[in-house]
Amino acid sequence: MLKKTKIMLMKFSFKIKIHCLTATIATIFILLASHELYAKEDIKPTANNSSDYVILIHGVTRHKFSMLEYKTIFDRLGYQAHIVDYQGDKYPISKIYNIVNKKITNIIKDKNKKVNFVGASLGGILARMVLEYNPPLNIGRVVQISPPNKGSEFADNLIGSSHSEELFGPAIYQLGSGENGIHNLLSPIKGYELGVIAGDNKIDDSWIHDISGDNDGVISIENTKVEGMKEHYIIHDNHKKIANNKETISKTVKFITEGTFYGF
Repeated sequence: MLKKTKIMLMKFSFKIKIHCLTATIATIFILLASHELYAKEDIKPTANNSSDYVILIHGVTRHKFSMLEYKTIFDRLGYQAHIVDYQGDKYPISKIYNIVNKKITNIIKDKNKKVNFVGASLGGILARMVLEYNPPLNIGRVVQISPPNKGSEFADNLIGSSHSEELFGPAIYQLGSGENGIHNLLSPIKGYELGVIAGDNKIDDSWIHDISGDNDGVISIENTKVEGMKEHYIIHDNHKKIANNKETISKTVKFITEGTFYGF
């Protein structure tokens, strides 16, 4: 049974890596053909003339390339977009936070500019941690994409497996929905506009987790919610792919620029 579980976990991890590689290649093609980007995405927000910051933080098993499309769009809109990279499978969340926080501090040179955040999965939690423990002077808007705001049920099922840390790193122990979850150390949202995007198309690999209610295969829609958020928006995709979903990107840009996912 343990051997079978290890094989399945390795299969899941391999699929994540393959998807990351595919997303990276796709992003490179997008960057090479960036003049077509707005037509393809149908993203036409008002340009930002103030050159405010947008801090982009990827998920625990992802790489900076997974956020390149967001950076390209925000840069072209006049923002100062920065991808904050970290090695998610190597450190506990406290160490990851310290790395991310230091990088963000070094990025923000102009204290008068607004600082917006876009975080995918764990990246959304890291954004909340920065905003709670070391907030910039001028906070803008924040978008979380499939964040475990009340913990991940997928992590709950992995915790206790002898191979979970090997494949996902020590952060997995703090991503669950139990009392040890990092979400328990965070306060409700206050002082900034937060938009949360969740997925309702669970991953095909349902062999290792049983999540009740609508979910993206890793986190239930209910567990993406957090007290004090301004808006919550559901997209029909799974946790692996939702950050690179065209609608997700469009809605993220709309919320950062306009403060809402809705309308034209």
